[in-house]
Amino acid sequence: MLNKRSNLKSASSESHHWRGSSRRSTRLVTGAIGLITLSSSLGLASATGASAAAVAKAKACHSANGIRVTDRLTCKGLAFYKGKTLKVIVATAAGAGFDVDTRFVTPQLAAYLGVQVVVADYPAGASIPGQNALASSPADGLTIGLLNTGNDVINIALSIPSLNFNPAHEVFLGGWPTTTGLLIDHTNDPYTSFAALKNATTTSPVTICEITNNSTSIQLNLVLKAFGVNYRAIYGYTNSASEETGWNRGDCQLVFVSDAGLAPFVKQGIARALATTVAEPSTFVYAPQLAGVPLIKTLLTQATGQTALQKKAGKYALTALSVPGTTFAAPAGVKGNRFNALRAAMKFALHSQIVKNSLSNRGEDQGYVSPEAAKNAFLKALAQMGPAARLATQ
Repeated sequence: MLNKRSNLKSASSESHHWRGSSRRSTRLVTGAIGLITLSSSLGLASATGASAAAVAKAKACHSANGIRVTDRLTCKGLAFYKGKTLKVIVATAAGAGFDVDTRFVTPQLAAYLGVQVVVADYPAGASIPGQNALASSPADGLTIGLLNTGNDVINIALSIPSLNFNPAHEVFLGGWPTTTGLLIDHTNDPYTSFAALKNATTTSPVTICEITNNSTSIQLNLVLKAFGVNYRAIYGYTNSASEETGWNRGDCQLVFVSDAGLAPFVKQGIARALATTVAEPSTFVYAPQLAGVPLIKTLLTQATGQTALQKKAGKYALTALSVPGTTFAAPAGVKGNRFNALRAAMKFALHSQIVKNSLSNRGEDQGYVSPEAAKNAFLKALAQMGPAARLATQ
């Protein structure tokens, strides 16, 4: 998972409050009076039989922002949250990418649930202290936060001491698709394209600024191994911001961080974009500078003439690039009606056009990954990433 970053300085580590309320997942309720099907997207009820419709109507409620909900447990959870304070833990510094993106989401959560939201940032420790704080919070449904699942997979795969809990045991609430990544070099470097990079480094290694055993570093190392690129990693960086700073002062030739973090260098004319993980939407402020930049997955799937080891690295790279970067979660043990309400609120928030537009403008991948899909992707990556991570660090 990439460490997202933004130069938006307006975000602060002080508590921010919003007040405010959406929908709910599919559920079948069968009874003597008939069958009720609850819509997965709008929470609307359809029934076979007038009596079933009457029961559905009797159980229906509304979120704080007026959206009709027909799931009984979600309604019970909404009643609990009204007027409460919800704490959202972000395992990064105020103003960093995860923090900025989370603050796009929290007003929508507040609107749906009818709560005040307080954002708590944990800037130290490469997201570990913040995640540990989330897992150790009371399971009362009043604390949620971000799991840095992409990085967690790598730490677990490499047996790196980090988390003091098992992320798979937490209550997944839903999250974003994989985050963006952009590979750049300096405009005065000899690598005018990714193809030139492959052909020019057979004898002398290209240097790369990297965080040790970071998910982004693992992704890039596997990609470079898949193409037989001779590289040398320069370590000592603690986050994506320090990687960017190191690259900008000339510590290395290449760096691979989020589009939002690196695209400004391309626009300034001091960097050249060699490859990216996603095709940016036209609404992205730096979209013109990234037009025509090849997609890494396309490069991998179209690669020819590879050795057996390079093919294996390419396969692992595709797996590493597919790991969802982050997901929102609540501590293990949160009661069903509360996590039902939280999941419905998160689905509403991530489907919000306001949130989608805000993420798109920053060049971040917008969309919604369901709690079930996010957890399954995490478990699948966990099962597959051991050999991949070991190969990437050789």
